[in-house]
Amino acid sequence: MLGGRAGCQAAFDRMSAQSYTSPARGAMHNMLVDVYTVQHPEEYGISAKSYIRHLFALGVLLEFPGDARLYWATPQNGNPVPVPPKPALLTSRGTLTIEHVLDAVDDAKYAQLLREWAADVWRAYAPQHDVYRKYLAAVRAAGPLVLPAKIR
Repeated sequence: MLGGRAGCQAAFDRMSAQSYTSPARGAMHNMLVDVYTVQHPEEYGISAKSYIRHLFALGVLLEFPGDARLYWATPQNGNPVPVPPKPALLTSRGTLTIEHVLDAVDDAKYAQLLREWAADVWRAYAPQHDVYRKYLAAVRAAGPLVLPAKIR
């Protein structure tokens, strides 16, 4: 519908740029990046680390909204949380795509549609929620979390 993979990427690039047009859209930027990345793992989830981190980030955004320390998952001791092996790619990654959000003209509608898209993709990833939950447990077991210096 958007002109194939290149059209989809162009839509993402436009929406990413719009993240800088208002605080409300900026607040949703991480969700935009994570849901798009999870839906395009052939390009953005090549390594296990990237794949797991974006899957984890999407889960945290939906299950623990506003928990920035958990989202960034940076242990205070500086030791990285071990990343589990990358699971097999799913063939079905949701029924909604970035196109679902494209026509949002106001910030409230944008946030609503982006959350709908994210929730749809998260439901499609139900077969990998166990990977997410195990990584979540490892993050929590790593000790106190801090915000990375670039975020503080």
